Amino acid sequence: MEEAQKPRWYVVTCYSRQEEKVRADLIKRAESAEVAQLILDVRIVKKREIHDKTGKEQERNLYPGYLFVYMTMNDEAWYIVRNTPGVTGISGSSGKGTKPIPLTEKEVSEMLEKISSHENHKNVDYNYNFEIGENVTILFGPFKHQQGKISRIEEKKAVATVDIEFLGRHTPMEIEFIYLEKIK
Repeated sequence: MEEAQKPRWYVVTCYSRQEEKVRADLIKRAESAEVAQLILDVRIVKKREIHDKTGKEQERNLYPGYLFVYMTMNDEAWYIVRNTPGVTGISGSSGKGTKPIPLTEKEVSEMLEKISSHENHKNVDYNYNFEIGENVTILFGPFKHQQGKISRIEEKKAVATVDIEFLGRHTPMEIEFIYLEKIK
């Protein structure tokens, strides 16, 4: 395979907060135009974070307005990508007929490392050894630093019911394991 025909990673710009929609549209268009063998992968680089105020886990796009596309660059693939609704350009192309420049090996390895670390974190099987009657501290959310006692455990859902004192009463609260810490 000659150098120009090898699949490479390219950076595609799109409207911010529409990355998921543009990604889905691009994949659909590639399949319907029968160029899926040219457009092999479309990625969004995200990071999993815990929201400070709510304590809920959420994903944040590390590069808003950008998609990473692994494709064999030719006129057909280039046409499909740049004419997908929501795509505003391809980095490295002036838009005057010049083909875009692919990412360097270093840029690709950094991007794939970020994706890999996110995907590995996403699939972690949380292994907590809480027991009924144990005292715990809530780590995040509106009841952050509140202490309570575990009254029920649901391993499949990875949650524990914690009895805390709220407004002078013992109140049961269902809290995810990742937001709890044993009191030693």
